[in-house]
Amino acid sequence: MKWILIAMALAVAACNPTGGDIGAIGGGDLTVATEPAHQSATPLLPIPPTATLTPVPATRRVVSVFMGGDFDGANPDRNLHGVRSDVFVIAVADIPPAKADPIAVTLISLPRDLYVPVACTPWENGLDRINVAWHYGKWQCVADTVQAATGLTVNGGMFYTEFSGFVDLVDIMGGLTLVPGEDFYDFCGLSGGGGDWYYLKAGREVTLDGQHALCYVRARDHAPKGDLTRNVRSAAMLQAMAEQWPARMLTGDVSLRDLVLFTSTLSQYVATPIDWMNIVQAHGADALAVLAGERSVEWRTVTMTYDEVKGATTENGASVLEPLVDVPMWIACMLDPATPGGRQTCTDMMTLLP
Repeated sequence: MKWILIAMALAVAACNPTGGDIGAIGGGDLTVATEPAHQSATPLLPIPPTATLTPVPATRRVVSVFMGGDFDGANPDRNLHGVRSDVFVIAVADIPPAKADPIAVTLISLPRDLYVPVACTPWENGLDRINVAWHYGKWQCVADTVQAATGLTVNGGMFYTEFSGFVDLVDIMGGLTLVPGEDFYDFCGLSGGGGDWYYLKAGREVTLDGQHALCYVRARDHAPKGDLTRNVRSAAMLQAMAEQWPARMLTGDVSLRDLVLFTSTLSQYVATPIDWMNIVQAHGADALAVLAGERSVEWRTVTMTYDEVKGATTENGASVLEPLVDVPMWIACMLDPATPGGRQTCTDMMTLLP
């Protein structure tokens, strides 16, 4: 600022508003004005102070991944070609700075056979089913695949569990209560053998124990849209866990013994590359604010339909679901609640050209 004022003063001093002769630059005599300086100089205008901009806190976006593997100790033959993550849910939490504004949590439940760029696939074209990312490269491959396939950067937690761990956790916490969106009818096998046919009525509330919760998430033989129906159930199950279990812990519906057992089972059967204490430190304050009623949560679910994917077969004979839309752009559109027309607009705008 100081050098600007000096330059302005020199420029003003060089002015000659009374018409005195000023010699040409580079030669000639310089005639100096005879009037007093205070009569000929142009007074400096006051310079207003520069306003200090106060940064506006931005909404924080936390992206986490939840995976359920298809490993079944009772049927090891099913995993001869590796364990795949048949449940693949990306949780996107948009956290506004003001506590008066709700936290928007969107659960993006992706089909296990979605044919997208997979960071560590051995195939030359770089494409594979998204559920092989865990098999090929565990955590780093999953994070890189989410980035490549969806455009989202994983900066929150990543969690992986399998059949037995899921069943035990649900039972310890007293089950899960939900309302099916569609009629459900399938044979639910038990881990020790045997099983039963299970029927749930759409719109009727039901509480599921661990084994039937697993069946509800996995069954597809009688699902109207196969894996796409399972995606809807997976997101509903995850939302039910997040809403019901912490509340039960706080209200004392879970005994201290079961709480200790839950913590032990969680650490034993739910794998994560991040230390649990680091997760609590990073997100505990927001979670406590929600549990204390100081913040609210708005839940949304994003799943794909046959408007966004189609069945296809790769050159190697694998059955996949091929995207009909630009997946990263479609997801970005679906994450924006202000998109007029919602899903239909996003699908129409992001449809790939044939």
